[in-house]
Amino acid sequence: MTDAVSPGRPVHLVGHDWGSVQSWEFVTVGRTEGRIASFTSLPGPSLDHFGH
Repeated sequence: MTDAVSPGRPVHLVGHDWGSVQSWEFVTVGRTEGRIASFTSLPGPSLDHFGH
């Protein structure tokens, strides 16, 4: 996904509502390390908090 919009460069990711929940998981996995410049959640909890 990030390679399609920004090949070889980190992206700024904004997630809203359920997109925020899904994005939070995306930015915390090892395979995206170095690809995310910033993440803004509007509003949405982390999946850990969501589960509680």
